[in-house]
Amino acid sequence: MKSGKYLEKYIEPVKDKIVFLNHFDDNKITLLYNAADIFVFPSLYEGFGLPVLEAFACEVPLICSNATSLPEVAGDAAYMVDANEPDQIAAAILDIAGNSELRKSLIEKGRQRAQQFSWQKCAKNTFEVYKKTLSEKPVLDSRYALSMKLYFDEFAKSRTVNFYNESIVPIKPKWDNILTLYALFSSSIKREGFLKSVIKALRYLLKRI
Repeated sequence: MKSGKYLEKYIEPVKDKIVFLNHFDDNKITLLYNAADIFVFPSLYEGFGLPVLEAFACEVPLICSNATSLPEVAGDAAYMVDANEPDQIAAAILDIAGNSELRKSLIEKGRQRAQQFSWQKCAKNTFEVYKKTLSEKPVLDSRYALSMKLYFDEFAKSRTVNFYNESIVPIKPKWDNILTLYALFSSSIKREGFLKSVIKALRYLLKRI
């Protein structure tokens, strides 16, 4: 991340109108939102975008970038801009500052949007995703199937292989073939479960020996 110093040349003409807060206590963050006329959030990367919901909850009109997860979280309750276009951001600020109806509309939409999100819903939806994932039958892709076949071919020949980053690299014969089986099963069991992995391994091995 670039140091804040790269902004100095842009800030210099208006530095007397800008306050740098640096770290601000999370417990007091609502003070900033409630004191703001507009919240401008031109972020280029967000995992979710909690500041969007924080602004909505504090009834502050929001300007945010149309990147990553932000449009999905904000919906139609924010004034969307391209964060790489300063002119768009400036125009959005002027639009909201000079249009009271637009301002009221964004505040109302934001308030309604914030009500659609809660930690309870987040926990419930996360639980449902885990439950669905655990109940689904794993799919054994062709690349993994090929890796398994090559493993057992090498094992049947009393050789070991090096399994690294899903690639098969034969190395010189060794006596520690148990390491080969361990590497195989640690990957196989994650996909198909212990019992199925053992049955498949034995069936294939008996065919090769």
